[in-house]
Parts: sequence; C-alpha cells; structure tokens
Amino acid sequence: MDKDDLSIEARKLKLIKNEQQLNENTRVIEGLHNYQGILQKTYFLIKFTTQGEIQYINNGIIIRIDKISNPLNENEIMKNIEQINFLSWLGEYGVSQQKVRFWKAKWKGMPINVGGLYNQEGNKDKKWKDLHINFWDKSQIIENGEYINGKRVGVWEILLDDQIIGMGTYDIKGNQNGLWIEPNQKFYKAQQIFYSGKYRAGSKIGEWICYEKKLQSYLINSQTILKIGGGNYNNNGIKQGQWIELHENFSPNCQVYYQGKYYNGKKYGKWETKLKNFSSSFYKKIGGGDYDQNGLKHGYWIDLHEYFSNTKKFIETGKYEHGMKTENFQEKEI
Repeated sequence: MDKDDLSIEARKLKLIKNEQQLNENTRVIEGLHNYQGILQKTYFLIKFTTQGEIQYINNGIIIRIDKISNPLNENEIMKNIEQINFLSWLGEYGVSQQKVRFWKAKWKGMPINVGGLYNQEGNKDKKWKDLHINFWDKSQIIENGEYINGKRVGVWEILLDDQIIGMGTYDIKGNQNGLWIEPNQKFYKAQQIFYSGKYRAGSKIGEWICYEKKLQSYLINSQTILKIGGGNYNNNGIKQGQWIELHENFSPNCQVYYQGKYYNGKKYGKWETKLKNFSSSFYKKIGGGDYDQNGLKHGYWIDLHEYFSNTKKFIETGKYEHGMKTENFQEKEI
C-alpha cells in the first residue's frame, strides 16, 4: 500500500490523545470525506467556544466556524467534510441565537433550491426542502415534506434531478412508519443503491431489501432493478437470521459484500467477504472468519484493508481473541 495512506484507526487514536490534552469542549467526530471520488470514513475535531460557536478542525486547521444554539443537538453538528467545506446557509437569528424565519442554502457559492421556515423557538416548521444527509457533488438528493415544530410529519419525497427516487411517511410523533423506499446514505448518481422495507414507530421491521438501479428508470421491478442484499429485522427492530450487507465503501471501484447470520442483533458464526468479478456478475470469496456469541471477531480472520478497492486489492490476515488482535496481521495483495 501507499505509505502516505493514513490508517483511519491511527488517525482516530491520535485525535483522541490530542482531545485528552485539550478541554471538555472539544470532541472527536466520526464523519466522511472525499477519498478518491467516494465518501469514506474519517475523523476530525469539533470545539464549542464560549461565544456560542462551533469550530470544525481538520488536520490541525480550523476549516469552518458556525453559530450553534444547542451543542447537545446532534442535528446541528455537520459530519460530512464536503458539506463543511462547501455548504453555506443564509438566514436570520433570534435573540437567543436560534434560527428564525426563512433560511436558504448555497453550494460552492451557488444558490440551490432547498430551505424553509424556522419558528420562533428555532424549530423547522411547515413546508421544507431538506438536503439528504450526505448531499455533495455526486449525490445531490433533496428531501421534500412538512415539519410541525421541528418534527417531520406526513409524506416525504426523496428526489434526484426533480425525479422521485424514494418516499415514505412520518407519524405525528415524527417517526418513520409504514413502507419506505430510501437511498443508501452513500448514494451516488453513478451507482444508485437504495433500500425498501417497513418501519413501525421509527424502527425497521420485517424484510428489508437492498437494490441497485441498473437501467434508466426509478421504478422497482425485475427488469430494471437488481436485488443485491438485505435481510430481516424482528418486531423489536433487531437484525435476525441471514443477511447480505454491502461494504461501507461499496461503489463501482469496491464491489464487496459480507454474508452471514445475526442472532439478536449481533453477528454470529461464520461470515464471508465476497468480491464481484469485474467482467461478470460472479462473486468470489476473498475473506472472512467467525464471530463469537458476543458478536466479536474470534480466531483466524482474513480482513480487507480499510482502503480496499479494485486498484488496491490488499487483505490482512491474523488472529483475534474476542474482538482483539492477538498478533501483527500480515498484509498482502490478492
């Protein structure tokens, strides 16, 4: 592997060490950044100031400062480096530094058709066009619906290029309910992955299916959509039984999935890692191992390198004991 590829976990540990040397107003945030054209996991710092501001700190540099009315509200904290760098909001603040009246957004300095009203309590109200959680250049998804005093209610549409690609309903308490079709959080226009299933009072239940859109249609049918993963949730919203899950960086350059069983929400027994052949629909086993009764890796494992892709096909082999590596893992290319 390239020597300048910084380990994600090493970066996390370094930030935690630095955080411990700072103060209680500084936190390590797990977020996403653009790495080789896709969003991948990263870590950075945020700091709350006595002036009611939040500072975003990446690689030791303050890259953004915003006003923040409630540091305990996770929804006010940005976790996508692309948005931290390129998204700006325009609007008014009230006497308590809460957002009020109409707010609108810009992306890379250009207006985009999103926004809506905040009430005097600083909560979103009435009709809104929201950004998808990981909106960026390659995934410009808009969510359209209604708020009542900060809670989503009724039918919400999910749109890409003004076409509906997903939708579902929120109940009066702001919980997702009934049948939903929703894009993967790392949805890309070039490879469109989404999920279909039911919610009950905000929890997923029953079968959820992962689809990939293959042709020029957003309708789910056997001619245009390929099922590529999924599994079942029990009535308490916990994964159970056989599952196929996509690699967290699943993309045209990383066609990897994991297959195995869940028992009461924990991975259990043998899990396999499979890679799609570039020139066919065939998947071959390239890794895996066993999980113990506590959902922890145990025994001999073949892991993927954290930056695994079609151009960097590296695996790491070694042993775990109840989730902890017991030796130096050996890295090799496949």
